[in-house]
Amino acid sequence: MLPCASTHLTGSCRRVRPARFQPSTACRRAGLALRATHYLRTRFRDRVTMGDLSAHLAYSPSHLTRVFTSVVGTSPMDYLAAWRLHEAKHLLITHRLGVAETCHEVGYTSVGT
Repeated sequence: MLPCASTHLTGSCRRVRPARFQPSTACRRAGLALRATHYLRTRFRDRVTMGDLSAHLAYSPSHLTRVFTSVVGTSPMDYLAAWRLHEAKHLLITHRLGVAETCHEVGYTSVGT
């Protein structure tokens, strides 16, 4: 038996460093997309730009768009528009708001946008 075998399991052995978990590229990409969707879903009422999103996540806009699109299947701004429409439908059905009020509630500045 190794002199420090009991400490290998706890990671307190100084001679052997415990292996660190390194998430796969797919896992990191999925995590980035998840954080981006969370940001978009919580801030959909605000004016959100790609610059805001990329600054919040500390990634370049082009890299973020590429990763998000590969994981989610749509661009971040298209995802935001779809989420706003989803929320607008929900508000129209459940709260009986007018169209103009609903547009403003979900982040659109006018009915035409």
